Amino acid sequence: MEGKRQFNWYNFIVCFLVSLGQIAFGYPSSIIGTTLGLPQFLIYMGLVDPATGLPTSNSANLIGAMSGVFQAGAFFGIIIGSWVMDKYGRKMGMAYCAFFSIFGGALLCGSRNAA
Repeated sequence: MEGKRQFNWYNFIVCFLVSLGQIAFGYPSSIIGTTLGLPQFLIYMGLVDPATGLPTSNSANLIGAMSGVFQAGAFFGIIIGSWVMDKYGRKMGMAYCAFFSIFGGALLCGSRNAA
C-alpha cells in the first residue's frame, strides 16, 4: 500500500474536536494555578496574613486541598460522565457535564472563604 495517501478529513476533524476538549479542561487547570499565586486571592481567602504578608499556619494545606479537590472532581466527573453516557446516551451525558460545569462555576464564583 505504498503511495496511498493516509490523510482523512474525518479523522482530522475528530482529532481537532478532541483537542478542543483538552483545551477546555486545560484552561481551568491553568486558571486555578495562577489564581492560587495572586496575593489578593490569598489575602481574601485568609491564606496570608495581610498585616505581615506571611502565610497562615494552614495555608499550605488549604492550597493543596484546593488543587487536589479540583483534579479529583475532574477525575470522578469523567468516570461518572462515561457511565451516564453509556446508560442514557450522549445527549444526556453532555447535559450532565454542562450542568455540573455551570453548577461548579457558580459555587466557585459565590465562595466567600476557602471552605
